[in-house]
Amino acid sequence: MKGFTKFTALFLAVLMSVSVFSLTTPVSAASAYEYNVYMNAMVVSAENNSVLLDDSSTGMIAQAKAMSADAIVLNAGKYSRVSVSINNGMLEQLSNGNLPVRIILDKGKAHVNASTLKELSDKVSDKLEIEFAIGEKTVISVKADGATIELDTPITIVAESVNEGANTANVGEKPYGAAYVEGAKWGFLASADTEIELKKTQTPVFNDIVSNHWAKENIAFVTTTGYFNGVAEGKFSPNGKMTRAMVVTVLSRIDSFTGAAGAYPYKDVAANAWFAPAITWAYENGIVEAGDAFRPDDNVTRIEFMVMLYNYAKKLGIASDSEFEGSSLNFEDKDKVTDEKEIMATAFCTSNGIVTGYSTGGGKAYLRPEFTATRAEVSAMIQRFVKYAVFGGSETMQGQYTDFINLRGDLNNVYKKLTEEKELTVAYLGGSVTVGAFATSGNSWRGLTDKWLKTNFPKAKINMISAAIGSSGSHLGAFRIHADVIPQGTDLLFIEVSANDEMKGTYKKGMSDIYYESIIRQIREYLPECEIVSVYITLSDWVAKFGDKQADVPKVLEPVCEYYDVTSIDVGRALAREISATGKTAKDYISDGAHPNDAGHKVYADTIAAYLTEGLFGEMSLGYGDMQNHTYPEECMFEYNVHFAPDYVHISSPDVFDDIKGFTFYNTVCSDPNTHIPGYILPTEADNQFTFTFEGTGLDILLKFQSGGYYYSYSVDGGETQKVYLPTGQNHPFDFISGLEPGKHTVTYSYLGPSGEGETSTTRALVGFLIKGYKE
Repeated sequence: MKGFTKFTALFLAVLMSVSVFSLTTPVSAASAYEYNVYMNAMVVSAENNSVLLDDSSTGMIAQAKAMSADAIVLNAGKYSRVSVSINNGMLEQLSNGNLPVRIILDKGKAHVNASTLKELSDKVSDKLEIEFAIGEKTVISVKADGATIELDTPITIVAESVNEGANTANVGEKPYGAAYVEGAKWGFLASADTEIELKKTQTPVFNDIVSNHWAKENIAFVTTTGYFNGVAEGKFSPNGKMTRAMVVTVLSRIDSFTGAAGAYPYKDVAANAWFAPAITWAYENGIVEAGDAFRPDDNVTRIEFMVMLYNYAKKLGIASDSEFEGSSLNFEDKDKVTDEKEIMATAFCTSNGIVTGYSTGGGKAYLRPEFTATRAEVSAMIQRFVKYAVFGGSETMQGQYTDFINLRGDLNNVYKKLTEEKELTVAYLGGSVTVGAFATSGNSWRGLTDKWLKTNFPKAKINMISAAIGSSGSHLGAFRIHADVIPQGTDLLFIEVSANDEMKGTYKKGMSDIYYESIIRQIREYLPECEIVSVYITLSDWVAKFGDKQADVPKVLEPVCEYYDVTSIDVGRALAREISATGKTAKDYISDGAHPNDAGHKVYADTIAAYLTEGLFGEMSLGYGDMQNHTYPEECMFEYNVHFAPDYVHISSPDVFDDIKGFTFYNTVCSDPNTHIPGYILPTEADNQFTFTFEGTGLDILLKFQSGGYYYSYSVDGGETQKVYLPTGQNHPFDFISGLEPGKHTVTYSYLGPSGEGETSTTRALVGFLIKGYKE
């Protein structure tokens, strides 16, 4: 979906008042087709596992052009297999229309780009037949006039993984063919009749790759798939060099090339050289240019490899010179790339995240094109290229906010709730920005998202759960979801914690990703049907420091989202781009450095609306089926969470305590933090004390927001009394007691005031306990 086209813009007013299911224009055909305004595509519906496009379908192309449609979608979403038949006349029209064709099946899709359609049109004189099935074994067959053909520009397959934990897609016994597996999604480039099976493959272990090596995952990918290997048993040599012959061989493996050496013009490549077959492939497919010398033993430079990747992308039909002609580069050393082909190759690689460059701080980035590419760098570039080749044109969103939405999984269960059960419960877990601070009534991103759902699904009951508490982040969230999210039977959960994790110190303590995993893992365990969306907001400081690049806390949280297949939306980066594009300042959108005004909230909400539009009205929705239970990995990312069983106990009654004196209980909601639950205590006498018994390994406390420090004393299980100074009170938990043996414990607590001598207070409200429970 390429955002809102000029045609779609005409419908904006209609979209806010008319049921989405009426916004199509049926036209009779061999297989029924219609224009879908949300996808901006012509959708052809399958009948009995088949799609037929013949001369009676030719009007579809004219309508597609009139609507400025982006694609032809063959919808077989109810089926796990489909037969597509297209006669030559229709195929020529499709090719001349320069529109990609996407075949949607239950839990998968095939993408045929415009280059492939042109190739097919040249090879078909009567009829094109495509057989496509998804399951334990995924099969694709392409026949021209009844005969099987091979393609130069492949068909892309993207599907849900049917084998949990699989990390390679195997054709026969070779995990080649630009296979890519990520979480619950996998993809493959098919150039001929292909039967694909996902298999779990052992990832090699290298002693010279430390646990925090920047390219650890990239190296695991290229060696697991067999694209290239280590240099010796248990050794990868990440800083070692790769020759030109080596990298060409890697690319030929990705292309599933297994042929023999043939003709090429290079005088320095012997016909019996181990790399000669790969160089034949590279020369014949335009990956490398003709010349007297190939220099097979020379170490490949970064720019040489980028040019090879770009040429390979053109061979696959996923890039073209017309896209990148006239490109300009934004690197400090851009003057080192002057050749037009190198500029286009660099633009392709950098714009699609295949090459990121080097950052030296202060917003300066260097390409270093003349540097020799290390084995680790080649690993990273290969993994990113294969991911783009497989997912870039067929799975990721195409729209104004594409760059800020990491699409993992789908909205299948949300769609079923909205369209069949006609009721959806949406919870918003976050801080004051999610509460709606500095936004006028109803114009926070939460309020606008709620309005979007109610407008687009007017027949469904939308229940909004505001589980947002000002100044709270992942620490408090990990404990209180059992009170604020899980009992409500949440169907869709938005989590916003990134800014407060930065401002309240959770990130600096190295706990953000640990608590974040706990939140997601608990939801997956107790609400397996719930869809989770991670939302990253921004701060004025982040806008200045990172621009539309990802800030530190979201970077830390992203691996957790990837591990659990959770979609993330970086609305903060989207806002940073908006600020840059309009020439305005951060203050025009973020009133006090942290809280957006109405304009800022609107950008946040628009980015989320783009995701919801794609997930609920886009191509993904065509393949939705029965409700699904989300699984989660057996192993935790962090050892801390293996036994972590958090619980939140709100002080809803004096009965929470074993014994209490000198404190007064108030049966009202504490104004800050506004936990929505009545109950808190205040130290109203200087001689105050309570005892509280819990079962677990530690205890944190939740206090009312208040600046200024004070003293308190505590003892555990009748042990020695300790006097501690607490510098300030905030709407987030304080680490209180940790490291106890699992079991029942009793804490005795007294408030001593700013002097430490025992005082009363009307502001030091104690709201709740966060129990660090323990599970076997």
